[in-house]
Formats: sequence, structure tokens, C-alpha cells
Amino acid sequence: MIASWMIYIMLVSATVVIAALIIEGALRATRIATRLVWALAICFPLVVAVVGARFTEPAQSRSLIQPASGLPGGISARGELVNPASRFATPLTMPVSLSARLAMLDMPLITLWIAGCLLTFGLFGGAAVRLRRIGSTAEARDIDGVRVSMTADTGPLVVGVLRPQILIPKWVLELDRSEQQLVIAHEREHLRGRDPALLAFSALVVALTPWNPFVWYMLRRLGRAVELDCDQRVLAERPDMRAYTGLLLSVASRNQSTLLPLAGLAASTSSLEERFRSMTTNPTSHRGYRLISAATVVVLLLAATAMMPRPIRGTQSDENALITQSGDRALGRVKVSSEGPVTYKVYSTGGSVTTARGPVRAKTDTLTQSLSGRSDSEVFTIDVTDGAIHFVSLDNSLIHIEGAMFGASPATWLSGTGRHIVVDKGGTGVHNGDPQSAASLASSTFFEFQVDTPVVVRQSVAPKYPDALKASGISAQVQVQFVVDRTGQVDMRTFKVLKSSGPEFTEAVRAVLPMWKLDPAIMQGTKVAQLVQQAFFFASPPK
Repeated sequence: MIASWMIYIMLVSATVVIAALIIEGALRATRIATRLVWALAICFPLVVAVVGARFTEPAQSRSLIQPASGLPGGISARGELVNPASRFATPLTMPVSLSARLAMLDMPLITLWIAGCLLTFGLFGGAAVRLRRIGSTAEARDIDGVRVSMTADTGPLVVGVLRPQILIPKWVLELDRSEQQLVIAHEREHLRGRDPALLAFSALVVALTPWNPFVWYMLRRLGRAVELDCDQRVLAERPDMRAYTGLLLSVASRNQSTLLPLAGLAASTSSLEERFRSMTTNPTSHRGYRLISAATVVVLLLAATAMMPRPIRGTQSDENALITQSGDRALGRVKVSSEGPVTYKVYSTGGSVTTARGPVRAKTDTLTQSLSGRSDSEVFTIDVTDGAIHFVSLDNSLIHIEGAMFGASPATWLSGTGRHIVVDKGGTGVHNGDPQSAASLASSTFFEFQVDTPVVVRQSVAPKYPDALKASGISAQVQVQFVVDRTGQVDMRTFKVLKSSGPEFTEAVRAVLPMWKLDPAIMQGTKVAQLVQQAFFFASPPK
């Protein structure tokens, strides 16, 4: 879940970077400030992710009462030769979200995410504290009627958000008066534009997703945009480009570096070429056409971002979901609701459910509840470690449940609508418990966990080690899948090899299966066909 959201945020960020570059180019050509474009671009991916997570619905679980032939392949093989009826298939809760393998990374990723945030906040905070300490020990002085703090070699910069101050290095006093006035004018424009606050806020947003390379790139572009916009405002008041470019070169020769994004002449000396090019570029004609074209492209990109599929909270389909979810218990909480008035009963088959009225531990402890309509609901605490919980409508109305199994990472989300909804053992999902007709049962093939009584082996015959391979002395394994029909016979037409150490071993298994004697599966008192997966092991023959 966390991995899929991280990927989603980076995809959105990449799209936003492209859109911001396009709109920046159009605005820059028309001499319009662009720093807010990058500030909004930095915030956009995080806002989209938060809103998306808030309104993303849990994935719906599909009904389990369906033929096995309609299910995707790749079912896990379990069981041994002596007990071929033991758990042949995994529970059939279908997720819409990414693979459960990504979900296994949730805790490590969350740990790294938090560590990255703390590290980034620490680095930013440490740099800010050092600059504030330099400012507090600096000598206060007036230059061109402006109060500044004289430092040994830090600046020219504006630091601080609530009480910003201008840091000026002592070497500025060696400049002539006109250059000193340009330095002060530049820093005052940063104060008027509230650039320190804008950069500080953007840095905090970046620190929330420190693993995202695109927001770091956008923060760098924001720093450049802040300086380009400031250059433009300074030259609008003091149009002496020769003196101003000379001042920039002088500051660049005393280059300083810091982790924090800062506003000031000393903050962006690495982008002098871009700043010179921006100052010398004349506004283009057809400004309106260029802006409209850029806006159209940006709208299309943002529309593509909006249509980008978000990660969906889904139920777990991996057989490991049967592992307990809260210590040694599979605990959860579900809410029952309905579109209209409904009366329903709640009972368990091995599990337990608790309400304000007390616990319900068995089918004989059936609890009858009533809901008045859409605005009414009831919340239950459930324990499905040892069995399932049933919610059954008594008046043919549909009921809806939603909730989660807590204590695991990620939580298993539960959601279902029907007249008889069953929360499965282990909290792996929900299924429709409505009974089927005998004709429907007879024509369908089911998994072991769907039937009331699974296939039972009365007599089995072990496959013979192939004579042609005895000299090799190798051990082998064959995993096969087949259907045991309603008469208890192995339907060899459904025989399928899932894994084999060689064709000779496969044929040995194929030869003995018709000799097996089995009792068919039972569901709702009817004999039904059951899908079976079986592993056969061949030990190396003695020499």
C-alpha cells in the first residue's frame, strides 16, 4: 500500500514538473513572475495524494460462490501425499490493489519515510539555527537608510520568517555606493515579496516526502525563480544592467553554499547564466497566444494526472493473510448499514462478535438487530481467528458491511453487500453466503474452503519411482491440479501439471491417480465437484 502510494506521488510529481516548466517558459517570456508556479507545483502532489487517500474507497470483495474455472491461475499448492484433501487452494478474495508483495514493504517503507523526514527536518532546522545564530551576533548597521546585520562573510541574504533580517558581509562595505544600493535594493525586494516565508514553507512540504526526487528539483527551480523575479523587480526600479550584472559576478566570486533554500544575492550564484539570459531577453510578441497555448498544455497534463489510477485499498489475497493480525488474534471492527429499514441477525461459526449488548459466540447465540434506514448503522467488534461471522437479512432486504481487520500492516479492508454476508475465518475477506440451487451446485466446481465437507481420501496409491531414472539417484517433486467429481473419481480430463521435475515423474503420477478412492465434497447437503492441488515427492532410490 505505502509503496504504491509512493509510486503514485512520484508519477504525479513528474507530470507536475513538466506542466510547471511549460507554464514557467510562457510566463518568463512575457516578464511575469513565476515563483508561485513552483511553490504551487511543490504542494500539488502531496495535496492530490491526501485528497485521493481520503476519498478512495476500499476494494470490493467478489462473491466466493462461483466456479473455480472462472478464477485466475497461479493457485498455491499445498498438501502432502498422505493427505491430499488438506488446503488445496488459497482463499478467493480478489484485490483490485497492487500485489500483496508490495504490502509486505509497508513497515520498512514507513520507517524509512519517517527517518527521512526527521533527517531532512533536522538538516533544514540545523542550517536555519546556524544562520539565526550568525544574525544574532552580527553588528547592526544602517546602509542607505536600511537596517542590516553585518557578518564576517555570510550574505547578502535575508533570513528569518517571522522577524526577517538582512545579512550583509563586511566586504560589501568595500563596494562603491551605487553597488551597495543595488545590494540593499535586492534584499529589500525579497522582503517585500515575502520570499523567505515562501521558501521556508516550500522546504517544509519537501521535507514531508524527502524520498521524492521531483520535489527536490522543484524546490531548486523555486529558488531560481525567486531570484529571477527579484532581478526583474530590481531592474524595473534601477535599470542599470551593466552595474547589476557586475555585482552578480562579484558575489559569485565569493560563492557560499547552504542546504536551506534562501533568498538573497548569495543564494543562487550557480544559475548566473540563466539570470543573465533572463535579464537580456526581450518580451516576445503574441504573448496572449503563447500563454493560451501553455495553459492548454498544462490543463491537459493536469487532466491526465486526475485520470491517473490511484492505489486502491484492497483485501489481501495472499495465503499469508491467514496469519493472525493482532498478536495471536484476528480482530476487527465492522459497520452494518442499509439503504432502508431492515431486520437482520448476527451469528458466528467458530468466531465471536461483540456489541454493546454483549458477546455472540455461536450460532445458538443469534443476535437480532434492526436498522431504520440509511442514516442508521451498527458497529460490531469481531474475532475471526477460529471461525467466521455471518450477517443475514431476515426480510429479503440488502445489507452492507464495511470495516477493517486491524493490527496488521496493511489492514485488511472488508466491504460487501448482500442478504447473507460472511466475514471469512482469519479476516481475509468477505463472501456472499446465500445458498445456491442444487442444480447450480451440481454444475459448478468449488475450492476446499467453499464447501462444507471437503474431499476425503479413503485409499491412495503412491506413484512408483521411474525405473529408467533409478540410476540417476535424484529426488523429485510433481505438483498437479485436478477435479474430484461428484462421484469421488479423479476427472483426468482436468489433470494439469503445475510443476514437475521431469516427464517420467509426471507420468508416474498420472498412472496412479485413477486408482485413488475418494469421498466427494459436500455443500449444502449436495455432492459437488472440488478442485484439488496436490504435491507428490519422490525420494532418491537406495543404491
